[in-house]
Amino acid sequence: MTVVRQASFKVGLVVSPRTLFCALSTLLFIACTDGVQPHIDAIIPASGHAGDLVHIIGGDFDTTTVEVSFGGYEARVVQVQARRVIVEVPKKLSGLVPVVVTADGHVSGAFDFWVDDPPLVDGGP
Repeated sequence: MTVVRQASFKVGLVVSPRTLFCALSTLLFIACTDGVQPHIDAIIPASGHAGDLVHIIGGDFDTTTVEVSFGGYEARVVQVQARRVIVEVPKKLSGLVPVVVTADGHVSGAFDFWVDDPPLVDGGP
């Protein structure tokens, strides 16, 4: 007959309240900020001219710093809400351009937007 004995021991860990607070705060900060990624679901209207106002619909836009670029050109941000950003289409663009939202350093995936050529001005007869 074989007798198996269990060994048990205790490990003492002394943590100051300040260290515990700092550790929990760090974990909570990571849990709250990790995964906050802005995303674009739609741009309304789907096409427009330079200077037009468009609504970018998506999520995680309600932050302290929001920037929007069309084909690498920065757009003027008019209004920011949690799920909507209103911007002015930058000048010097035409054709299909990628739109990207950056919110507090986090960058969305690109969403395509069609920038129409400026209308031809008829000089008359």
